[in-house]
Amino acid sequence: MPLTSSGNVGTSLTNDHPIGFLYDASKDNELIAHAFPWQTPVKLDPDAINGTVECHTCHEPHKNDNPPFLRIPNENAALCTFCHNKTGWFSSSHQTSAQNYTPPGGNVTTVGEWSCRNCHKTHGGEGTPYLMKSFEQNTCYNEGCHGATLTGTNTKNIQSEMDKLYSHPTNTVNNKHKNPDNAISLGLSNRHAECQDCHNVHKATSEVHTVGTNAISPVLSGVKGIIPQYIGMWVQPTTFTAVLPSSQENQICFQCHSYNGFGEAPNGVTNIIGPSGINITDQAMEFNYENRSAHPVQYSTKEQSGAFDPRGLLSQQMSENWMNTGAQTMYCSDCHGNDEQASSIVPQGPHGSNSKFMLTGTAKYWPLSPQEELWSLFDIKYNKSNWQNELFCSNCHSFYNGFSFMNSVHEVNDHIMPEVKCVTCHVAIPHGSKRSRLIGYWTDIAPYNYLGEGPLDRLVMDGFHKASTPDSYQKNDCSMNNVCHGTQIGDFEE
Repeated sequence: MPLTSSGNVGTSLTNDHPIGFLYDASKDNELIAHAFPWQTPVKLDPDAINGTVECHTCHEPHKNDNPPFLRIPNENAALCTFCHNKTGWFSSSHQTSAQNYTPPGGNVTTVGEWSCRNCHKTHGGEGTPYLMKSFEQNTCYNEGCHGATLTGTNTKNIQSEMDKLYSHPTNTVNNKHKNPDNAISLGLSNRHAECQDCHNVHKATSEVHTVGTNAISPVLSGVKGIIPQYIGMWVQPTTFTAVLPSSQENQICFQCHSYNGFGEAPNGVTNIIGPSGINITDQAMEFNYENRSAHPVQYSTKEQSGAFDPRGLLSQQMSENWMNTGAQTMYCSDCHGNDEQASSIVPQGPHGSNSKFMLTGTAKYWPLSPQEELWSLFDIKYNKSNWQNELFCSNCHSFYNGFSFMNSVHEVNDHIMPEVKCVTCHVAIPHGSKRSRLIGYWTDIAPYNYLGEGPLDRLVMDGFHKASTPDSYQKNDCSMNNVCHGTQIGDFEE
């Protein structure tokens, strides 16, 4: 057969559908358990005791009624789905899509009708060993759907998001993904982020998540995740329970942003420098429910067992969508995602952003303002640096009502001096802390401690007592390493 013929599969079958193996549905719960012998046009090798998959399982070499010599017509990928029953496929966005698609050398059809064949190529696909048409992410980009040059009519351009200043390394790290990923493929030398790490293309639908919950959204349906097993406050978890499918978004993120993805990290800080120029930290450790405080990504603040009461903030201290304090949870992507969050055209989620740390929302700057200066209460009190539209924390937290601060400790005059920064008292990585209210001590290490040049451009506290309400803080509730308050006597958190 000529080398240029589409029927020439070459001498290596590593990029072709496997043959010569026993069909055994018990080894794959997404194979259809046909009884042998198959009394259908699709055949197994009858010489094997239970039937093996061979070339002639799919092809009838003496009859070309269904080109190319297929045993049955392949409309809606009927030949593929005779054996493969992918969970959720028939209600997924890819299967139900009515978007026009013209296959090479074929007639106009739809993405839904072309089905499996949009992404997979039975013979000669570039993306081995999964029979993908193109190499890894290029399958999603190049088949007329999610690319910068071949974006579909009703689909989103993901490729351009991944090319932004700050993004997951989908476009830059290749040939590392395994299905399923394991400790080796997720290890330090193999860190990667392919589309399939976060999305199950056989099951996903287009709906995004509901604000105020961490329950998995339809666009993330059917993806594997892990649940950390905690053993104490601010201790890096090293064991995990695998879950398939994930029930919360954080379970997907923890696969890479924890010991599971990069191994031991003393005090939660790795040697890996992220796209924003800061050392990557262990987020599974930071969101530990045994910590004194944490954003409610994994557990609500009422479930934060390591926290002192009161665990929730007052409703008036929160913005409109977050007033059910103590009971609500949140997504990682409520904070990290696209820099055009409200867009119906630009895809949402943490694909890529031109904002540092992939911060999303109306305001996208932390811990520095757009002028590259550390935020302070002075900025808020005197309406500096356009804080209402730029200070990242203001997306969810209501700091100031135009006359006074919503937290009594913020209202103290000495705290409103321009040299007193937010990072003077609070950790710069606001996922979680060893102390209440995301307070940090001067002994904390970077990047939790900002460690700026000025005497108050860093953490200075060495003791903190959580007040009974956000409006009842006293001077004795804090000691600040002899900088402001001196050493006080009290029931301090250590």
